[in-house]
Amino acid sequence: MLSLKANRNSLQSHNLALLCTLSLFCITSKLYAEEKPQSIDLNKHSDIKNIKDIQESIPVSKASRRRLKTPVHEPQPWALTASYYGEMITHLGLSLGVERELNTSLITTRMPRPLLAKQRLKQRFLIGQFTTYNHPKNQLAMMLMAGIGVRYIKRWQSKFELLTTLGYMHQFRHGLTYVVNEDGQLETRRVAHTPKFAWQFALGLGQDFSKRPWKPSPWAWHLRPGILLEIPYNTAFLPHLTLEAGITYRLGVTR
Repeated sequence: MLSLKANRNSLQSHNLALLCTLSLFCITSKLYAEEKPQSIDLNKHSDIKNIKDIQESIPVSKASRRRLKTPVHEPQPWALTASYYGEMITHLGLSLGVERELNTSLITTRMPRPLLAKQRLKQRFLIGQFTTYNHPKNQLAMMLMAGIGVRYIKRWQSKFELLTTLGYMHQFRHGLTYVVNEDGQLETRRVAHTPKFAWQFALGLGQDFSKRPWKPSPWAWHLRPGILLEIPYNTAFLPHLTLEAGITYRLGVTR
């Protein structure tokens, strides 16, 4: 009798567990069910001229309030950059670079009531830079760096960027540098130089010089404040505040 009762309780427990599992599966499937993203090819749809046309081409569900990523197949042009580079903001420098877009996605935030959809483009890009700056009475530095970044583009082509670069820094000291030789005597060197690593983090703001939001001009401006880490410095690293302000020219882009 006790064995039969235990088996009955065990069967009821298994049935309850199975029912809870099925209920959880149904709820999860309903929460995460959404339409399959549709790819937009800008080369085939020449009539798409602004972000409103793209908004109308994407279905919006009444019961959905999630983000939808849609791949955008557009030409991935190279871009050239020329910028003022300020080490500690005011120490004059110059930065020349090249950028290459990796991929572009359209992020759609879908709202249930009213039926609205907010869009922004997300781009991942590679960047390479040659940078030099002059710190008066201290050093002249040259850097060759490469990195990766992500860019968000909203209406009217306003941009927000996050990027990081890593590379080689070479410093040339101003004035005389005194060193101790093997005999314990002081010697002077006119041009002392030091090889180091450099690691930079930056935020970026910018906008295209275009009158139509979805047909960008090849010209754009950018402003990138950041932090440059000089490695090594004594036994650690030395942070530098930096400011990059300049223009970008996208190759192959016409008005």
